[in-house]
Amino acid sequence: MASKNTSIQQKDRAVSGPAKPQKLASVVRLIVVDTSYLMELFQVPDCSSVQAYQPIFQRFANARHITDQLHVPLPVLFELGNHVADVKNGQERRRLVALLVDTVDAWLSGNTPFTIVSSMNDARTVEDFRAAVTGLTQEFRVLAPDRQGLTNASIALEAKRLRQKYKNSSLKTYAVHIWTTDKKLKALEPDAETHAFVGV
Repeated sequence: MASKNTSIQQKDRAVSGPAKPQKLASVVRLIVVDTSYLMELFQVPDCSSVQAYQPIFQRFANARHITDQLHVPLPVLFELGNHVADVKNGQERRRLVALLVDTVDAWLSGNTPFTIVSSMNDARTVEDFRAAVTGLTQEFRVLAPDRQGLTNASIALEAKRLRQKYKNSSLKTYAVHIWTTDKKLKALEPDAETHAFVGV
């Protein structure tokens, strides 16, 4: 009886061919970047720390070599620019301004994993614009009691948008994270990040 079963199994293998190795779905991380991470990356005086710079710099460096997509909401750039403009030392302020301008130009070139995004990106009509602004203010209304501002609202909204837009498949899995040193904002990321860094 055992030999008959073996014979049937061998016949089945001959018909179906050798077992195909299962392909593992590749993971694409969609990361929304907060101002706090960029202030560490740019080492803005009085807004960054020596201890946080290295791990955050390493995360950005690693993102260049894997499939991470980094999304920087426009309000984050405004906030970063405001902090740079407040730097007291004139020479350092001018250096950081030049660095910020050059960095944004590089991001806009499309040759980096960074994308500057706006909640108005898909606005084609006045109604689209109104809906985008309303979405932002409604998110702000929810977060403001927890002392989170419009920039955090735009980050949380972008993370939600990415989670809704990108659906997992058998070939690709998407994970949406927020890179921030703000624990309250980090708690809003759609997918919990393993080995997250929220500052020292």
